[in-house]
Amino acid sequence: CFVAQFGAVYILVRRFRRFQRIIDVSKVGGEVVVTMLQPHGIRNRIGDATRVHISGTGHFLLDRVQTFQARALDQHRLLLVVPDANMEIASSMGSCRVLFPRDIVDTATPVPVAGMSAALACLAWGIIGAAYLSGEFDSRAHTQMLFAMMFASVAVATAAAGIFAAIAKRREIMQPTKLEQRHASFRKQLSVSNPKARHSERGPTRAITVSKLLDLLEAFQDFIQTRTAYYLVPNIILPLTKSGRMSYAELAGPSSLDYFISHFWGTSFSHFVETVQKHAKGTGSEDWRSLSYWICFISNNQWRVEEEVGNGDWRKSSFYLALQDRGCKATCMVLDPQAEPLRRSWCLFEVLQTYLLLQDPSA
Repeated sequence: CFVAQFGAVYILVRRFRRFQRIIDVSKVGGEVVVTMLQPHGIRNRIGDATRVHISGTGHFLLDRVQTFQARALDQHRLLLVVPDANMEIASSMGSCRVLFPRDIVDTATPVPVAGMSAALACLAWGIIGAAYLSGEFDSRAHTQMLFAMMFASVAVATAAAGIFAAIAKRREIMQPTKLEQRHASFRKQLSVSNPKARHSERGPTRAITVSKLLDLLEAFQDFIQTRTAYYLVPNIILPLTKSGRMSYAELAGPSSLDYFISHFWGTSFSHFVETVQKHAKGTGSEDWRSLSYWICFISNNQWRVEEEVGNGDWRKSSFYLALQDRGCKATCMVLDPQAEPLRRSWCLFEVLQTYLLLQDPSA
């Protein structure tokens, strides 16, 4: 009776509202594929897709819409039906859970969890009923005592199953992903190279050297691949800087800028770093790795974006302060084949300020 009730409650609670860690969201052949850390346990039992709730991916569309139709591709991957899949959709974090009642119906077990739980519960209570109908007890007092023991056993089994299932779910959601493990090891590396990371003034003193930019790409290349700053900031920059709530430049060790970078966040980060590296080499400097570049998603504190853009006053923005610094030799624009930076208001603002500085003899 105890074992049957324990099993009935455990498998039901274990599956109900189960959050699973996401380790990758990518577009494959124009479709959005989500990969889980653990087997998702979903089987396409019914004709229509399973409804899932997505959160914490750092991608504005996924986190805004949240509820999607999904179909299982294999044990770890789900195919999402996304309303606007034309944009870049990429992430290596977040969680996914199947919505009720599909979470206990569309399960990968031969019999749905709801059915197994009901069967075990019937077995537990069937044992109690069989004991009552057997009529083999010596006295009424004996019967009452036995029933009290059985009901107590059921109550204890229910409570124990609930606790053990909650612990198992907690351990599953707390299991670190490979990206989180990489965060920890790289953060430790940064603490050695810059042991006294602290906040610094906004603007020109928060540039980063080419060497440190290359280190960042090398450390996370297998995750970044051809992805852009839209992936880099929520998945890498923000987790690395979370404890200190500072910019990545402050965490890695900031420098006074030599050059200001104007660019579009939608450019591949690998292409971006390669472009900066080529520019640095092209300056003729023997120590080109030590040249410092002001890069908005690296130099700005992504935890205080409003402050970085001047709280509505562009003259107080970090962009303007960096451009106005006398140590800034030039503005470098990273272009893609579509010249996307020339369609972005902030990039046009940076181009305008650069031309105004060129025409100002005192600049």
